[in-house]
Amino acid sequence: MPARPLAALALVSLLGVTAACSSGSPGSATPVTTTSRAAAQASSSSGTPSSASPIGAPSAASVGASFGGPGQGAVTTQEPAVVEPPTPTAPAATRAGSLDQRALPSPSGWSTAAGDGADGGYIPNGTWVNARDPRSTVHELLGLACQGVPAGYPVPVAALEGTYRGPGGASGTTVALELADEGSARLVELYRLQAESCRGRGDAPFTYALLRAGPDLVDRRTFAGESGTWLEVVGVRGRRATFLLLQEGAGPLTPLQVDGVIVALR
Repeated sequence: MPARPLAALALVSLLGVTAACSSGSPGSATPVTTTSRAAAQASSSSGTPSSASPIGAPSAASVGASFGGPGQGAVTTQEPAVVEPPTPTAPAATRAGSLDQRALPSPSGWSTAAGDGADGGYIPNGTWVNARDPRSTVHELLGLACQGVPAGYPVPVAALEGTYRGPGGASGTTVALELADEGSARLVELYRLQAESCRGRGDAPFTYALLRAGPDLVDRRTFAGESGTWLEVVGVRGRRATFLLLQEGAGPLTPLQVDGVIVALR
């Protein structure tokens, strides 16, 4: 997987610093979508590279491993380490499937900003909304973990990314995924379990604090090598799963402000 420029990444709301931790030392930095983009953005502003490996790049020991919560069947990690998006040849569309800018949240205090496509996932169209390849996008999201990407995850039919700028120039990104069936809730649960795999690991690419588990998933992350935090809100609305990641440049948002962000997911 070719390295993607960290300095050019304008954050994103969720698909970001991907990394599947090995049982040894953490991998090298490679930005991807939303969350990884967040870490990359923070790194570029501070001059310190994030320590993250490519999304979904499990160690040899992790491939074939399984996980699952109490009462859940084990999910075997058999996915390829990387799912590359098709090479874009034209500017991204401003809609994907039934998704357009109306499907994306508008968090209070944040303004829209043109996406730059610095991670190579799309050629920017000059607006704040850009369509992405859905399969590689969801694979990158599920690769934000310290274990391999689970096989059999729900694959969306469309993906749309939005980019924001917040207080003090803080970055923000959102990715909305449209599924063909009611697999959105299962996808978000898999995403949570992937993030939980990094709890207590010294080689994890980020620290993860779950703030709320439902009905919307809310967590706070600090990426390796960075002191600032990022607030993430993930919600399910019918066949749509929305991932929103905001840099908390002015300090952690208050519970009341978090409530406002959740409302923005509409």
